[in-house]
Formats: sequence, structure tokens, C-alpha cells
Amino acid sequence: MSNKGDKFTIETLGKYNIISGNSSTYKTYLVKTFMKYKKRVSYVSGKIKDDLGSEIPREKIHVLHNDYEFDQDYHLLFSANHGNLFIIDEQCTILHAPDVGSVFSSSDNYFIIITREVMRWLPVSVDSIYRLESYKSDIINVPMYCKKNIDLVSIGNVEYILTEDSGAGRKFFQNFFPAKTVASGKTIIDGKLIQNDNAQLHKKLEALWGKQRNVLLVFDAAAYGAYYPILLNAIKYFPGQVSIISWDSFECYLLQCPRFGIKLTKKDVNCSYASLEILGTKTFHSKVAGYNKKSIPSSIKEDKTFIQYPLTLIK
Repeated sequence: MSNKGDKFTIETLGKYNIISGNSSTYKTYLVKTFMKYKKRVSYVSGKIKDDLGSEIPREKIHVLHNDYEFDQDYHLLFSANHGNLFIIDEQCTILHAPDVGSVFSSSDNYFIIITREVMRWLPVSVDSIYRLESYKSDIINVPMYCKKNIDLVSIGNVEYILTEDSGAGRKFFQNFFPAKTVASGKTIIDGKLIQNDNAQLHKKLEALWGKQRNVLLVFDAAAYGAYYPILLNAIKYFPGQVSIISWDSFECYLLQCPRFGIKLTKKDVNCSYASLEILGTKTFHSKVAGYNKKSIPSSIKEDKTFIQYPLTLIK
């Protein structure tokens, strides 16, 4: 997208992508450039393609800026359009609608959301959060945390394994790493019984202060974007060594092992699925009859070929 002497080169994959950052980081400029593109301002030009390489025409690009007023039922706007691109600024009223999560999830469109803070109802991947930077003659999007979720993997000494998953993923570690202590799927914190999930992983790490020293954290990064900054803060102040395994999802990890040899990416997700985790789970279901997220199939329990990188780093 070109605007006078400036050029935006934005590359994203998957249904949901976030442009974040503080003030004066080109976010508003990007939104206004898209608005001018929609209005066919002469000095603004661009070419936008979807994940499959097909061009998205101008009429299928929607800019929902902060003052955008809906002239129709917003449910219809998202359900009647398919393969469209929605650029949404953080103060747009749609982001505060009570059913916005289900509305976005049920639509098969692409979303680029301009926001300083990722909404917790949005299943955005850690590697789908970007900031804008000026590089030579271009303004480009740069990953805030990592290019691929696997880039976050860092493993040192491991004595205690804490998983975001309370079901199959946790039992997988119990099965293959019996010498390590694997956290329960439930923990009592401040007198309350807390289940393992995205919103609780950082709290469970904090609850280990003074109890564990060498902790391995395992989480499905494909839907963990909103919580990763909170987890980083908990890790920063943890009085011990914290290792990390962040795969796209547990099912995506199993699928890429030798038995299946299937490597799913956000390009496969395109705008058809809310996240790589959902696609991975659906694909794994098709390969292993009767699989559910609460347990692991007996055939996998007995197959040590599922111990691939990064699990081979656990000593």
C-alpha cells in the first residue's frame, strides 16, 4: 500500500492478526491509508492478497475505524461476506459488542485489528502480534515476540512441568516423563480451585514461588497471544529457572511426528478456522478415531517416536 512517498509492506497469515504498539508507531497512519484506498484517493494505491495468493478486491476490504457507524446489522456484515478483509481500529464499537467473539468466529473473513492490548476473547497466536517499523523506504510489520511460536522454546534444567492444558497434553507428559513432576490439572489458589487454562498459567507459576525452582511451562501458542505478555511478567520475577515449550498446539505437535508427518501452518488456517489449534484438533480427530482432549490414545502412549524436538531437549 503506497501513500505519497510512504509504502506499507504488511505480511500476515491466518484469520486474526494484531498490529500493536504505543502512540506514534504508524498505526493510525495505516488505518487512514486504508481509508483513502477505499475512497480511491488518487495518490494511494495498493495490492492486497489473501493467504492463498488471490487478490482481495477493494470492495471486499472494510475499514472499521474508531468513528465507524454501522448502517446495517453487524451480524449480517460479517456473515454475508466471505474471504473479505476487515481492518478494525481499537475504539470501534464492534469490539465492545457482547457477542463479538462468536460473530468473528463464525465468519470466514480475515481480521487485522489495531490495538495496544490484545482482547482476551480473541484466539490470536503469539506469532500473529506485530508492531510497525520504518525500514529503509518501507513501513513493515515486525513480530512483537517471535516469527514462529517454536522460536520461543528455551529449555534448561527441568524438574517440574506445568502445562496450560489440563487434559491430553498434561497426561502426555506424565506418560513420557515419569521422572519429572507434572502439575495437577487443578490447583487451589487463594482458597479457590483453579483449572488449567490460558488465563491461569501465569497465576499457577506465581503460586510455585518458594516451592519449585526448575519449572517447564508448556502452552498452545496458537491461541495464547492475549496472555503471553502477562506470562512474561510472571517469568521475569520468578525466583528460579523457567523453561518454555510453546508449540502451536499439542495436536499440531503430534501431527508433525513421523507417524503422521503432517505440518500444519497458518497458511492452512487462512480465514476458515479461528486458530491453528482448532484446525490441528480437527485434523487429528480425522487421523485418530475417538480422540478427545481429555486423554491420550493408548497407541500414542506406547509410541516413543512422539518424543521429537523440542521434547528431546528435556533432561
